Parts: sequence; structure tokens; C-alpha cells
Amino acid sequence: DFAHTETKKFTENMEKIISLTKEELYKNVPPSVLISTILPIKAAPFVFTERSARRIIEEINPAIRNLSDKLDLPLLDNFKLFKNHPEWLADGVHPNEQGYQAMADNWFALLTQFISKKSISSEKTGFIYHKSYLEHDTGKNHPEKAERLKAIIKHLKEKGLLSQVIHIQPKPAPLKWITTIHTQKYVKEVKQSCQDGKGYLHSSDTVICSHSYEVARLAVGGVLKAIDAVMDGKVRNAFCAIRPPGHHALKDKAMGFCLFNNVAIGARYIQKKYGLSKVLIVDWDVHHGNGTQAAFYNDPTVLYFGVHQYSFYPGSGSEEEKGTGKGSGYNINVPLLAGSGDKEYIKIFKEKLKPKALEFNPDFIIVSAGFDAYKDDPLGGMKVTAKGFAELTRDVKEIAEKCCNGRLVSVLEGGYNLDGLAKSVETHISVLQE
Repeated sequence: DFAHTETKKFTENMEKIISLTKEELYKNVPPSVLISTILPIKAAPFVFTERSARRIIEEINPAIRNLSDKLDLPLLDNFKLFKNHPEWLADGVHPNEQGYQAMADNWFALLTQFISKKSISSEKTGFIYHKSYLEHDTGKNHPEKAERLKAIIKHLKEKGLLSQVIHIQPKPAPLKWITTIHTQKYVKEVKQSCQDGKGYLHSSDTVICSHSYEVARLAVGGVLKAIDAVMDGKVRNAFCAIRPPGHHALKDKAMGFCLFNNVAIGARYIQKKYGLSKVLIVDWDVHHGNGTQAAFYNDPTVLYFGVHQYSFYPGSGSEEEKGTGKGSGYNINVPLLAGSGDKEYIKIFKEKLKPKALEFNPDFIIVSAGFDAYKDDPLGGMKVTAKGFAELTRDVKEIAEKCCNGRLVSVLEGGYNLDGLAKSVETHISVLQE
């Protein structure tokens, strides 16, 4: 029992060291972490007992290997290297000259492989998707249905894009990140409502089922994993094909098909986990992102830029809504009349978004990528084409490259014409890959 407790403590301490290294010591450019097993030492007077030597083999090294798997860290197996060459240990504990050379060669081989792999991966776009996102069952007649993601995946496969991206597996978001935006009481309400079999939450359009709470956590988790991949240099940027969407969700209220505000939580995650100061959120969904706006309305560290049809659901998003207190001027709405298309959107991005964004100089950019401004969308009245979304993507990507080393994560919001949604996501990802 004592040995088990000590090994558990060792693992916890190692995790803390890794976390501190990533989150505190190098906040602006978090380092990559590689770990190694311990050499097969022998018992030596005044240094290691027989019990200590055996514990490394039976407890500590297995714990290190488990940690590598859990945290997805590259592992160097120096134990195996020296086990096959006991003559490389001068005194049974320390390597001799030949041993140090072998260990250096071993590290060099891993680093070369790791750097090469990282260099290749970091030039690609990450793609977040999980089949469990389909389990949020809203019914056949609801516009925000599983067929949206099915259409995207089918189209990307047919176009060959799905094989070109780096696939990133999401995990359910820890509650500590969700409650950076939502109240604990509200999170419990979402969970309980789903467990109780309720058909909707707070408004009849926000349909839920027994799986919705876990799927919503997985949606948030997809955004967090995308951010991790960008920050760790595994990908250059990422697109999150997730549902349910999030930009209408308030701190204590569900609305507009949204349960948890994926993008808002992502912004706080960037700031709190990675220590980056400023986040730009660009929301081009046809509906105003009232939930995201509310989350940062008095916060000068998050610049919210929303372009949307007005006056339209949910009724907010006027030019006069500019933020309050220290956040005054950091909330920018560009309301547009129905019928606006590529020309109007592109002009706004070049003349309004770019100057404000470059002045703000963000450390990271998140896009609330709703594709319901598409010309044939049943819930919108705009005329944006798939090519138009490509141009908007190009503008945002250019800002990311100028301000924050290309750090950009795009998150699916609306988009309800299945063909238009799929084509728009195709052009969006194609530009992210350029």
C-alpha cells in the first residue's frame, strides 16, 4: 500500500511539473515535453537499495509509460537501451563514456524524428469530429440535426479533403473550463434536464435528448483539443465540425439551439491555460452571437467582431452595442440588411475587421463559423456563396499570420442548407490549408 501511494504521488508530481512547464514557465510559446524512462540501476552502497532498484522496474517506469500515453508525450526508452548493454553503466548507476554517447544518440534520434514530424504536421490543418456528435437527437424536422455533420463528412470525403487534414480526437471538456463561462447551477441544470428526459431547455427551439449534455461537453472538448493542437505546434490551424452550436448560449440560459458557448469557453481556455492575453473572436453566422457578446461585454482582452443579418434573431447586435466599462470599444457589431452577399461581406472584412484586428493585435483568433449566411439557407436571408466564405476565411487567416503566428481555430455554428453547408466548409478548409 505504501509503495502504491508513493508511485501515485510520483505520477501526480510529474503531471504537475509538466503542467507548470507548459502553462507557467513559457506562457507565450509553450514548450513541447518529452519524457524518458529511468535506467536499469543496480543496488549500490549508500545510493540505492535492492528495493529501490526493483521499484524502478516494477512501478516507476510503468508509471512513466502510462503518463506518456495519457498525456500524448513522446517517450524515450533509455531503460530498454541500457538493459541490453549493462556494460555501459560504470558503477551500476551512472553511465560510462560509451553509455553517455549511446544515450545522446538515442535522444538525438527521437528529437530528429519528433521535430521532423512536428514540422510536417504544423503545416497542416487539424480537423475535429466525433461520431458521438450525431447522438444529440433533435428530431428529423429540426434544422440543427445530425444530417448537417453527415453532409459535411460525406462531401469532404468525396473531394479528398478528409484525407489531407490531421484528425484530432475530442474528449469531454472538464467542468472547470465550462464554468469559466457558465454558472455551476446552469451546468447542473443542463445535465439534470437531459437525464430527466426533457424535450427542450428554456426555449422550444433548443431541443435536447438524453445524450445532449455529454455531446455538448464533447463539443466544447473538441474546441479545447483544437486549441491544444495549435498551441503545441501539431497543426497550423483547425476546423471543429461539432454540434450543438454555442454562440447564443448565455452564462445561465440555453437558446437558439445552443447549450454551452463553445467559442467563449475556448477563449477563456486560451487565456487561462496558455497565458495568452488577447483573443479575437470573429462571428460571421447570420444570427448575432449574443451569448459570446455577453460573456466579454466589459472585457478589453477579448475583441468580439460580429457581422450578421439585422434585425433578426435574437434581436441583438446593433452598432450601438460596443461594450461597457473597460470593455468599451472591444465589442464591434456590423448589422447588415437581408440580401447582402459576397461583395458586402468582403468589403466589411477588409475595411472594418482588418484595421480593428491589426490594431488589437490578438494572440489567438477563434472564428464562430456559421454558414447560414449562404445564399440558399432556409433560416437566413443573405446571399453569401461558398467562394465568398473562402474570401472571408482568407482575410481572417491573413490577420492570424500577421498577428499571432497563424494561430486560428474555426468552430462550426449554423448552416442549414446541407449542400451549401458542405460546399462552404469545403472552401473554408481549403483556404485554411493554403
